[in-house]
Amino acid sequence: NIAEFNLYVCEKYDLNPVLLLAIQRQESRFNSSAVSSAGAEGLCQITRLTAKILCESKGIQYYNGMLMDYRKNTDLSATYINYLKTEFNSLEEILIGYNAGPKWAYRFKNIGIDKMPQETRQYVKSVLGFYSDFNEHLAFYIPININER
Repeated sequence: NIAEFNLYVCEKYDLNPVLLLAIQRQESRFNSSAVSSAGAEGLCQITRLTAKILCESKGIQYYNGMLMDYRKNTDLSATYINYLKTEFNSLEEILIGYNAGPKWAYRFKNIGIDKMPQETRQYVKSVLGFYSDFNEHLAFYIPININER
């Protein structure tokens, strides 16, 4: 099931499962067959271009329909979050990178989120809200350290 796979992937990539859950909630409301108006697909809403780049970095073949498999989608998302963790020091910057792309996160790294487009500011605020709520309510059920970095 999705919850068990999330824990597996988070352990594999040393990620906080509450963060992954918060991203999934914001991105798709836990709908593994969601497709956005921008063409992002699946549980973690990954675009095909991002998926192709991530697949190439992992040495695996991208194929049509891949992003609708919650396991592939979640694994690629975790790969991406893990990459963003190596590039940025704060959860806010990681979320900007996930939502708007690393270029935006680099651009606004020293300026602050208040200079970001409204959509990205709202995305970060929403994910952080879910993160806080899930941390409060699920921390007792998740068997790993919930602290970031």
